[in-house]
Amino acid sequence: MKTFKKLLQCSVVVLAMGMTCLAAKADEFRALWVDAFGDGFLNASQVTKLVNDCRTYNYNAVIVQMRRRGDAFYMPQAPNGDPRTTAIAANCDALQEIINQCHGGEPRIEVHCWAPANLIWGDPTKPPTQSGHVYNLHPGYLTRTSAGATQFAEGFFLDPGHPDAMQWNYNMAMDIVSRYDVDGFHWDYIRYPQQDAGYNPTALARYNAEFGLTGQPAPSSSQFSSWRRRQVTEFLRWVTAALLQVKPSLVISASVFADRNDATNFRFQDWATWNNEGIIDLCLPMNYTTSSTTFTTRLNDAFNNQGVRRVYMGLGAYLNTKENTLSQLSQVRAKPLLGSSLFSYRTSNSGTVNQAETFEYIRDNFQPTWVSTPALPWLASPTKGIVKGTVRRSDNNQPVYNATVTLSSSPVRTQKTESHGKYALFEAPAGSFTLTASAGGFNSAPVPVTVTEGGIHTVDIVIELPANPDSTAPVITTVRSSNITSNSCVITWVTDELADSTVEYGLSVNYGSETFNASKVVNHSVSLSGLLPAATYNYRVKSKDAAGNESVSGNFQFTTAPAESDIIVDNPEAVVVGVWTTATSATDKFGADYRFRSKGTGANYLQFTPTIPVSGTYQVFQWHPQGSNRATNVPYVVSATAGEQTVFVNQQVNGGKWNFIGAFHFTAGTSGHVKITDGFTDPTAGGVVVGDTGRCGYQRDK
Repeated sequence: MKTFKKLLQCSVVVLAMGMTCLAAKADEFRALWVDAFGDGFLNASQVTKLVNDCRTYNYNAVIVQMRRRGDAFYMPQAPNGDPRTTAIAANCDALQEIINQCHGGEPRIEVHCWAPANLIWGDPTKPPTQSGHVYNLHPGYLTRTSAGATQFAEGFFLDPGHPDAMQWNYNMAMDIVSRYDVDGFHWDYIRYPQQDAGYNPTALARYNAEFGLTGQPAPSSSQFSSWRRRQVTEFLRWVTAALLQVKPSLVISASVFADRNDATNFRFQDWATWNNEGIIDLCLPMNYTTSSTTFTTRLNDAFNNQGVRRVYMGLGAYLNTKENTLSQLSQVRAKPLLGSSLFSYRTSNSGTVNQAETFEYIRDNFQPTWVSTPALPWLASPTKGIVKGTVRRSDNNQPVYNATVTLSSSPVRTQKTESHGKYALFEAPAGSFTLTASAGGFNSAPVPVTVTEGGIHTVDIVIELPANPDSTAPVITTVRSSNITSNSCVITWVTDELADSTVEYGLSVNYGSETFNASKVVNHSVSLSGLLPAATYNYRVKSKDAAGNESVSGNFQFTTAPAESDIIVDNPEAVVVGVWTTATSATDKFGADYRFRSKGTGANYLQFTPTIPVSGTYQVFQWHPQGSNRATNVPYVVSATAGEQTVFVNQQVNGGKWNFIGAFHFTAGTSGHVKITDGFTDPTAGGVVVGDTGRCGYQRDK
């Protein structure tokens, strides 16, 4: 009777959607993305509900977000630098709790640890509260636009072209896999944010040094685009090989842009190459759409670009009704792909979210019985192996970037080393071969290697240098700091020979941050940014010549100017006189809400009082959500050192951005303020004045 009921339900779906109902595969990957921005695993009881839901609705895998924005929902250990999240209790190890419950009951549920790689902070108005967060500790790791901005639409990203930024990610992944019994490791945001990105000074110096260039390339430069794709792929290649050395059964996966042109040419995320080379096991294109045509086009493209690995489709259930999600799942099965993942567990459908109704509907009409996840042949019954290692110099044991590694297989395999001197050849045939490396016209001796089926072989290679290499370090002189602002400084020095440039800096002699330029010069200039205002920094400079000889200066200091950073006062912090209504509906508001009221005499107002750190001239801005019922002459009364001045603002235009009011001299403290009053004179009936947010920015004397 139960079987007949399921067939009847399936027939209803056929009639409703005009599609063929296909039976489930013998094994099928059925996963849920479980994000860290709401209920899911923030305490033990949420984990219990999550696991019970998976078993009730026949989901055999969870992809759980254990790094939200550069923070840890587990217990990190050095050298992993990610700080503990502030979103859960200090003693709560969400990852271990999930593993215990998923692995401890029947049927067993796979746990894939989800970690956004390069998106490490999202709030444009305030930094993370943890001092050890990579955003605070290493602002020099952030990628930039060609104009130097570090903030992107999605937030702040690490730059894949900065070797130390990628080491930070490597340390995080290795920490998790070496200490937690996860079934898989899942990368997200393993890409650049947009085409106009990748202009981190260290990354740009590496690019220019490699190609003998100066200045900066255009965002659309084909050579620069290829270089940026290479940085992402090389990091993934390096970290995958290392993770598999720790746990050979680990399933490495990545969520990627489903539009392959966008992914490859604008995010520099070449996932088709990853699949062809075997760098990842599972590729999950995020096919998030309500359009059947778009979904089908992306599905077909993904199916045709699985390479030697496997694609499972990512579905945007949060955008779709349960019926549309079922239709998309059926297309995936019919293709056929052997699995899918829904985004997301927390937001299971469009409109009013109803997890139970949606998951029950999908279970009854798509996955009425439990099945296991499919075996991955290259892990279960491997015929190939992996050869990995580091290429180093013979004279100082330093890693060599851009060395060419050659494996004498048939066909011959070659690969360039990444910035840490690492290489990793996946899908290497079984047999006995030799490895060689070459760089700068110098070659290593052949190194024998025997590749076994399923083996992961670490072979380090040394490149011999000519006799009597240069052993004299550069001489550093004339170390200076200049062009000091509240958040930046330029450090200059001179060496007696061509050498690279590094500045280590911080609020103590332990430093903690550094900026690097790989270009070999004698007149060195390094710009530091993201500094704290009115702070005394310690710094030292380092220069290394072409032979690897390095000199390090003594300690120096500079003090940044008083805060040029903006002072923002949002409406919840304002003094409220009279009755003002709080609203949240405007999409172009600043922060969570804003206030409004109708026309009055000017006796009712919102007073925004900034705390001025140092007397001086400040630029004053205001923010309002615009609308057709807004007043066109709202009075902003600025009380500054010289007295009061009123500026009128048309709130029907220029909403959702900072609008300049004027430059005023303020005395240190809280004596100055800006009032928004209800004293506008618009004749329009029903007109209102809106009070949202004010901002003051210190204007240094030139």
